[in-house]
Amino acid sequence: KYATGYHGWRTGGRKLQDGYVEGLFRTGNCAGQDTYGLIVRSPDFIRGYWFTITCDGHYGFGYWDGEKYINLLERRDDQQVIKTGPDQTNRLGVWLEGNTFRLYVNGVRLDEINDSQFTAEGYSGAVIAAHNTPGFTVYLDELSYWNLP
Repeated sequence: KYATGYHGWRTGGRKLQDGYVEGLFRTGNCAGQDTYGLIVRSPDFIRGYWFTITCDGHYGFGYWDGEKYINLLERRDDQQVIKTGPDQTNRLGVWLEGNTFRLYVNGVRLDEINDSQFTAEGYSGAVIAAHNTPGFTVYLDELSYWNLP
């Protein structure tokens, strides 16, 4: 219940290699660097890529290698498509095709990054971390995926 920065996550469902994963997230009370988002290509429920946003309008992309987080990208949303602050709804999406990852929020493409740490199919899910708000809560209303042809 304390804002300690601890990251919690869950993955499951069907494995996906190339496709699009999208989640509809609703925040409760949140501020600053409170973080939430998607996990994709998790080969074993422990490792995988994370696409996260913060309650103050930053986004990032990286991966958990089983022992530590490797940050590949961290930026401020200069387009202001992330709905910031408490009681907001944001739709996050990740397009996965080979080593290319395209990052979307609310239907707008924010960035693209290439990485080859996890290339096989993997599970998808959600991640949350309280940094500023004790009891930070996020509701994942919908998690969908589409395979690429």
